[in-house]
Amino acid sequence: MGRVKARRGRRHPIQHPKLKVVVLSGPATSGSNVSLARDVQLAKAAVLYSDEVELVSPGAEMIGSLLQLAAAGPDALIDLLSAFDRKTLAYLNGGREVPESFTDNLRLVLALDDDALDTLGALTGTDVAGLKALAGDTRAKIDVVVSGLQDTAARMFEDSGAAELAVAIERGLVTVRPIMSAADSTSSADLTAAYAECLKELIADPRSALLMDETMAALARAMVTEGIVIPSPVGTSRSTEALLGGGLIVRLPALDVAPMKELLDLRSDLDGPLVRYRTGVASLSGRLSSGPFDLESEEAVDHLFQSVVLPAVDEIRAEMSAHGLVRDIARHWATDARSVALATVGPVLAGGVAHVADLSQAVMALPALGALGQAAVNAGLTRSARRADVEKREFFYLYELGRRLGTD
Repeated sequence: MGRVKARRGRRHPIQHPKLKVVVLSGPATSGSNVSLARDVQLAKAAVLYSDEVELVSPGAEMIGSLLQLAAAGPDALIDLLSAFDRKTLAYLNGGREVPESFTDNLRLVLALDDDALDTLGALTGTDVAGLKALAGDTRAKIDVVVSGLQDTAARMFEDSGAAELAVAIERGLVTVRPIMSAADSTSSADLTAAYAECLKELIADPRSALLMDETMAALARAMVTEGIVIPSPVGTSRSTEALLGGGLIVRLPALDVAPMKELLDLRSDLDGPLVRYRTGVASLSGRLSSGPFDLESEEAVDHLFQSVVLPAVDEIRAEMSAHGLVRDIARHWATDARSVALATVGPVLAGGVAHVADLSQAVMALPALGALGQAAVNAGLTRSARRADVEKREFFYLYELGRRLGTD
């Protein structure tokens, strides 16, 4: 029998599964305004650590809903008012009771044009001019409310920091989970219950990798401690890695001031180092003394950052510094940097300052210069290989992020 030739198939690179992190952030205010500063900080860390980010945030969802409401106009505003109970409507009306048919009357006014009002006046014997004046006044007031709503939404969007989140949302890297629309009503109790139920499901889900702020972590800790939910072991492991991986990135000095757009561009340039960083995080997470639902989790992350990660990044920084090339040249010259310099200019200096102009003295230096050039070439090749080795280190990603953000 003849030998059967093995068929060579085309090699495909290994596809790493996409990592999704769920960021959970509780409501926060700055003065009288909603603040999304913590949401933005965690979202920045999450997009630099994972492939997909889902944001669970009452503040972000509220501002997003307000923007949609303002853009939708009067009909959407009346739909919202229809969802409120009489007590809430009275509160919004300055404490004055509103008729039970309040929102229905508003819809009717918006739906009737002048011809319809003429017909209505003729059928009912009502003063048409008075009807038109009332309808016009009502429409004008609704327009004022809608305009004010649009101004408020635009101001909150800018003041809260939501513009930074919008960049990542538009790129498709961040999505906001809609909890408010799934709640039974718009009451604060129902909304709180809806967010608590969402957190409960995430804690029990083995696919969840959670990155939480202090408020949501405290709520999760209470749920676990009181036995309301039993955490998934696999999910807890994923969340521990997200806590560490995102937490180390949060500690980069320039993260808070770096624009989201710049971070997203960096993220797309560093796929290889990011994969190795995740491997390092998975390994290092076994040394984390606290888990994602523990009281001292942030302190535990900070301890590893100070004792393990910073020294590793400092070592990478030293290896990548400009002085490394001088050391490599000296290594290939088989001596130190001082000897390299002396061997290069020694023949000229040996003739004394008075003979520097002598061509023969300069010619004597050429072999040394040539050897130095060859040493530089050899050192450059070695340095390229060493750089490739350094780039394979697990925390090179943090070093490179810091360098590109201007902190190294």
